[in-house]
Amino acid sequence: PDGLPVSSFSDVTLPVDGALCQSDIIVIPAFWDDFETLCQRYPQILPWLREQHANV
Repeated sequence: PDGLPVSSFSDVTLPVDGALCQSDIIVIPAFWDDFETLCQRYPQILPWLREQHANV
């Protein structure tokens, strides 16, 4: 929201080049481990990813 660079979990600096609502990429971090386990724990993830894909 402030336009300043952010640091990732692995301490990589990511520059900000625009508003998040205007982005066209979804990053699914590797540290989330097993995708099936993730979907069971957060069942809203897969429908949301499908919705985002449909909006491209």
